[in-house]
Amino acid sequence: MSAGFVLKELETSRLRLRQLFADDAGQLVLLRCDERVNRYLNRPKSTSYDQAAGFIDRVLSNNAYYWAINLKHETTLIGTVCLWNPRFSIDCYNLFTLLI
Repeated sequence: MSAGFVLKELETSRLRLRQLFADDAGQLVLLRCDERVNRYLNRPKSTSYDQAAGFIDRVLSNNAYYWAINLKHETTLIGTVCLWNPRFSIDCYNLFTLLI
């Protein structure tokens, strides 16, 4: 993440949406290779830790609006959500979610 960029952590009564970290690669590869998750996606599934780690590096280096989702009092990744291609000047946002 570049200096000055802070992704706000969000909480509901059950969930916590937080910044994705390099330590999440092991759990992210499990999520991104799950057939239930990939059923509706038009991309190849991730099958290795290195692919997941590379994806996280790209997210962090591009100041992406990409949150990891976990149950509020647990650390296991249950999904991700991102704003894809936001155009803030015209208030246009695409929301993309992966959940198990």
